Amino acid sequence: MKKAVITSLSSLVLATGVASPMANAKENVINNQPSSVQSGVNVNAEAIAREAARENGADLRAYDAQQMERGKATLTLKAAKELLSKNKEKINNAIKSAIQKLPLNDAQKKKWISIITIDGFIKYLNQITNFTGSIEDAAQGWLTSIGVPGWIAQVIVQTISFFLV
Repeated sequence: MKKAVITSLSSLVLATGVASPMANAKENVINNQPSSVQSGVNVNAEAIAREAARENGADLRAYDAQQMERGKATLTLKAAKELLSKNKEKINNAIKSAIQKLPLNDAQKKKWISIITIDGFIKYLNQITNFTGSIEDAAQGWLTSIGVPGWIAQVIVQTISFFLV
């Protein structure tokens, strides 16, 4: 099961590592606040996600050691939900940490922290059927469905991924 989890993450690493936050430059944060990309602030999604995950107990060495195996298989929704549930407190704390590190005002941080939780993601996973993408694709779909701008979603998806090892 760990191999399936690990392998499903390589597509996320490749996709999010190559994609620039500039691709989402047209997106606005709720309340018509400009995103960090629009205001010229450069956001390193992977660095923020790694720091937040490390601070909250993710095993980044295991994640990095198995990097070559990721992408060969996808994580089943059932396995993903089990891992997410098992690590719920750590992941929620890491999400909060990651959001706190983003160049957002306090009101925006408070809003996203209250909306983006693993419980919400698990509820979303319970609603989807016949899903054939990676767990990262599902996370991205959930975040955009609740109105999270792409550049913020990128950080959150990467943060969650570090716990799926």
